[in-house]
Amino acid sequence: MIPVIDMFAGPGGLGEGFARFSGGVPSGPLFDIRLSIEKDFYACKTLELRAFFREFPEGQVPEWYYDYVRSPSPSKRNNLMKEIPEGQKAINRVWHAELGSESFPDDKVNKRIKEALGESKTWVLIGGPPCQAYSIAGRSRRSKQPREEFENLKEQRLYTHYLKIIRNHEPTVFIMENVRGILTSKISKSYIFTRICDDLETTRYLLYYIF
Repeated sequence: MIPVIDMFAGPGGLGEGFARFSGGVPSGPLFDIRLSIEKDFYACKTLELRAFFREFPEGQVPEWYYDYVRSPSPSKRNNLMKEIPEGQKAINRVWHAELGSESFPDDKVNKRIKEALGESKTWVLIGGPPCQAYSIAGRSRRSKQPREEFENLKEQRLYTHYLKIIRNHEPTVFIMENVRGILTSKISKSYIFTRICDDLETTRYLLYYIF
C-alpha cells in the first residue's frame, strides 16, 4: 500500500476517502494512513477509532469495536486500545499535535513523519490547513473585527507549515484542500490564493489547480 501522511486531519474525512479507495483492486485499499496529525483532542479520538477499524480485514473487526460504538465507555475504549495489539498500532497512527505551536517545533514534526514513513520513498501528503479565515462564512463572522487583527490571525498562515513538510520531505504527490472563498480572500491587499500558489511554486512542484 502507498503510505499517506494526513496533516490538519480533523476527524479524518479526507484520510477516510483515501483509506477506502481500492481502485477496483480486489486485494484491498491502495493507501495506508501512516500518520494523522491533528490538534483537537476529540477529533484525535475519532481518528484513533477509525485507524483501529482499518487494522482488520473486511468482516474481521472484533465485536468489541461494535459494542463500544453502540455504547461508548472509558473501560470499553481501554479494552480496544490497550488490550490488543491493533489498538496500540491505531494509537501510534494518530498524533495529537498543534502544528505551529512552540510545543511542536519543526525538528519534532520532521522526526515523527520520518518515523511514520520508514523507508518508503513513494508516498502521499494530504491535508487541509485551517481555512476559517479564508472562507466566505468565516470572513462574514469576522466582518466587525479590525482589519489588522484579522490579518494577523495565525490561521491565515498555517498553510506554511504544510509547505514546510513538502520542502523537507518531498512527497511524491500532495493534495491541499481549499474552501469556497479562498480565491477572493486578501491579506494586506494581496490575494491569499496567489500567495499560496507562489509559495508552492518555490517547492519546485508542478501545480494543478482544481476548482
